[in-house]
Amino acid sequence: MKINDSAWRMHPTQPLQVQSLSQINRQEIHHLISLYQPLVGPLGVALYLTLESLADSPQESLQHQDIFKVMNMGAADFHWARQRLEAVGLLKTFLYSSSDQPSKYQLAVYQVLKPKTFAAFSQSSQLKTALLHYMGPGYFEQLIQENEAPSVDLQQFEEVTQPFKAIYSGIAANVNASDQNSDSSIENFKRTPVSQTVHKVINALIKRGVNHQLFTVRFMDELNALQTLYQFDEQTLYQLLNQVIQSQSDSIDYQQLHAEAKTIRTKKDTLHESAQSKEIETKIDKGATMKETFFPIEYTMTSLRERQTQLMEAYPDLREQDIQLILTTEQLPHAVFLERIKQGKGGFATNYEQKNLIELTKVVSLNPAVINFLIYYILIILNKSTLYQGDLERYANEWQQNHLEHVVDVMHYLRKQEVIRKKQVNPKRKSTTYSNYNEPIPEWMQMDNESKSETVGSDSVDQKFEQTLKARLEKLKRQEDEHA
Repeated sequence: MKINDSAWRMHPTQPLQVQSLSQINRQEIHHLISLYQPLVGPLGVALYLTLESLADSPQESLQHQDIFKVMNMGAADFHWARQRLEAVGLLKTFLYSSSDQPSKYQLAVYQVLKPKTFAAFSQSSQLKTALLHYMGPGYFEQLIQENEAPSVDLQQFEEVTQPFKAIYSGIAANVNASDQNSDSSIENFKRTPVSQTVHKVINALIKRGVNHQLFTVRFMDELNALQTLYQFDEQTLYQLLNQVIQSQSDSIDYQQLHAEAKTIRTKKDTLHESAQSKEIETKIDKGATMKETFFPIEYTMTSLRERQTQLMEAYPDLREQDIQLILTTEQLPHAVFLERIKQGKGGFATNYEQKNLIELTKVVSLNPAVINFLIYYILIILNKSTLYQGDLERYANEWQQNHLEHVVDVMHYLRKQEVIRKKQVNPKRKSTTYSNYNEPIPEWMQMDNESKSETVGSDSVDQKFEQTLKARLEKLKRQEDEHA
């Protein structure tokens, strides 16, 4: 039975079992740290070793929340680390699906695989390319030196290897004939599976007159790995090979190939970030929060400042605290936002609250930033100690029925409701003005007090403003690192 994509995100109470064919030894732990940790991160290594240790323990009632507690992580961190372990071949995940059971009751089986040796790792073009991308050639050269076997001067030895003809003399003639009739085109390398993009580019190079003998099995593997890692299109891949390969070349500098590929990818990422920033701006409705496609948003210093300016211009009634709160709801995943709120109140996010939040996101169509504001509204403004399912559904349903698409809309809605409530309490009081609805801001969300009295205009104010934004980003980054 096909597993739904949502089932990949394991439920805290979902049962699990761990399988391991054999215990990992000390040398394999060394390979895990030196070869795989740059790819999966410390969190991935910690999850790998935790699962490995669970393989020898009783697992009758083991649930995912047991791992979350042991590792002090949330479901989002577990999902992130597990995916990377699977991608590099250290973990296999199996789900048992039954039509009469919800996903949280489906058994998940994790099969822990041993790390590759250095030799086997080096033969994997994908793993090797990824390691070179993250750590650079210097790190890989150091690993080669550490794992090199002692050199032997073969000039002092006499070769006694038997040739093919001496052993298989009866079929040697047929082999020679087959070699002479073999096609020297790219068809020789069909044993190496290639994508359609790579296949077209290689054929184009052959037609251009490039030496076809360059296209060895290793070359095809390296090219496949680069295309998979960097997701180059046909034109970009052709430009890359044009820079590395000359028409009459008799060899390929693979180090240059990797360096050029990384340079091209970096340039493309820079252009993409700029284009995405412009695209996001066009999707801002009068300066409101971003669409769900871009959630959570990773602001740069420039884009964060532009976003704040947009909100200030579109909604002059917003206070600095309001804008600060909107920016925070746009940048943090729901689980992280909940955890920060509970930590600010001196508590922690329970599995019950995480479950309620996950279930809510399955049924509502609210903007993700609005869902974060809903968490803030219940726990901070209403000062509830727990994020109950009833509260979440009640206010989410009310906001959705009133078509509150953005956090700004919710703020205005709540302030209007407050005015109506005050008029109902004291109907004789007639006033066209109302006091600002002051949402309390937790300490971890607040900017430095120096910026609260500043207004945008002069160069000195701009400089202080940028310093304030930078400090706030660094504060959020530190808290993300602590959470990880």
